[in-house]
Amino acid sequence: VGPLDVLSVLQLGRQIADGLAAAHAINLVHRDIKPGNLLLESGAHDRVKITDFGLARAADDASLTQSGTIAGTPMYMAP
Repeated sequence: VGPLDVLSVLQLGRQIADGLAAAHAINLVHRDIKPGNLLLESGAHDRVKITDFGLARAADDASLTQSGTIAGTPMYMAP
């Protein structure tokens, strides 16, 4: 398919942000957002689906983070 134009990137980015906001609205944190967990559905209107909520946790979960534990994909984690 090739590289996406700027407008497409912005539209897809907005969909990702909206999807994460919807998850956060129900108190859910994904914890592993990366390209491999985003599916692009092409058609009349390109659509992004956020997948792999396997590491997701409730925002008020006391075990959301633990010292010495890595949760996520290191290459995509904040330093």
